[in-house]
Parts: sequence; C-alpha cells; structure tokens
Amino acid sequence: MRALFKVLVIALFLAGAECAAGQATQRVPAAPYPIEVVQPDSSVLTVRLHGDERFSFTTTADGYTVVKNKKGYYCYARVGCGGKIVATRRVARDAKERSEADLRYLEKMRRNAKLYREL
Repeated sequence: MRALFKVLVIALFLAGAECAAGQATQRVPAAPYPIEVVQPDSSVLTVRLHGDERFSFTTTADGYTVVKNKKGYYCYARVGCGGKIVATRRVARDAKERSEADLRYLEKMRRNAKLYREL
C-alpha cells in the first residue's frame, strides 16, 4: 500500500511538472503590426506593442517608448526614481503631427525601447 502511495505521488508530481513546463513555452507574443489608438482628446496615435503577456511595452511607430498617464493619454516614457518607468508630461504624437516643441523635446529622448533593457 505504501509503495502504491509513493508511485501515485511521484506520478502526480511529474504530471504537474510537465504541465508547468508546457505552459512556460506557450507565451503569446504582442501584435506584430502597428495599431491606431485614440487619445482622450480624440487625436490618433500609431503604436507598436512589444513583448508577451509576461513582459510588454509600447512604442510609437518610430520607436519612442510610451506609457499611459493617469488621464489615459499615451506620453513619452522616462526612467523615474528607483528605475521605475514613468510617463513624462509630454503627450505622444505621430511623427507627422509633432510640433517644433515636441521635436526639440524628443532630441533628448532615446528610441527603440533601450529604456527597458537598462533595467
């Protein structure tokens, strides 16, 4: 009886380990194409999603990392205190709709999600 119990426990452990290993390899990647999102002021921003359900981030079509602020706007992102990614006060715009002030601001920003790789 004891031997049967041991075999049953081992079988259940192996079945659980196999399920856990199978789940780890089945991540769903983000959409590989640009997506248009509507900002609260009704302007349209084209974004790209990167990553999967465990780690993801969003960039503008030309590669600036963006995050949503408390008001629901996508804003350019920066590294805040303690390495946390935070929204700046500058609302993100598509490249063709950026003002001169936006362009000057973005000269100081980095593109292509390097922001996340440094953490």
